[in-house]
Amino acid sequence: MTTEISGEVTGDASFTLHTSLGADVELNNTDRIVIKFFANVSGGGSNVTVVLYQEGNTTSHFSMPTSTDILNDLYLRQIQATTLLSDLTVSGVKRTLTAGENLVFGDFCYRKNDGKLWKANATILATSSGFIYMAAATIAADATGLFLKEGIARDDSWTWTEADLLYVSTVAGTLQDTPPGVNNNNSKPVAQANGTTHIELWQNLNNIIVVTP
Repeated sequence: MTTEISGEVTGDASFTLHTSLGADVELNNTDRIVIKFFANVSGGGSNVTVVLYQEGNTTSHFSMPTSTDILNDLYLRQIQATTLLSDLTVSGVKRTLTAGENLVFGDFCYRKNDGKLWKANATILATSSGFIYMAAATIAADATGLFLKEGIARDDSWTWTEADLLYVSTVAGTLQDTPPGVNNNNSKPVAQANGTTHIELWQNLNNIIVVTP
């Protein structure tokens, strides 16, 4: 990609660089973005020295602003309405986090105060509050792996009913399509069935504690 060419520079000046992508690009954790500056020197005289200043002494940064209209109208709508093409896949907002125990695809987890993800259980509030993530692969205890935070997941072994709300289950690491109803259970929905083998996961920070007479 090449940005526009600035006007003549005769002293200190700041610039905002603009360019656009011709197609979507997915960045991996190991990728680097390289920025090159070229100076066109005209006229005669002694050699020209170009000094580039950055923000801070050791690091610099740049931003890639995105219109919120794009996120609302295109990104989320496509992610949450697209049928995934293959079994055991996810699409949406994902994070690389550390597992507290052995996990497999489709295990639903809460984040413990040790910073690790453990299988969620609606039996009590402590193991079902906060963000609920889904393991997007097999992840060994104390290893890092990919977790779905919001979006669509597909597992062909699921047999959900279309549009049913799905709740953190009283069986560790799973969801259920009926609200947990025992005293002190956390009966909060965290997903919705999108057909029999797809779910749409979202974040619900509102806990609904069951109180029985």
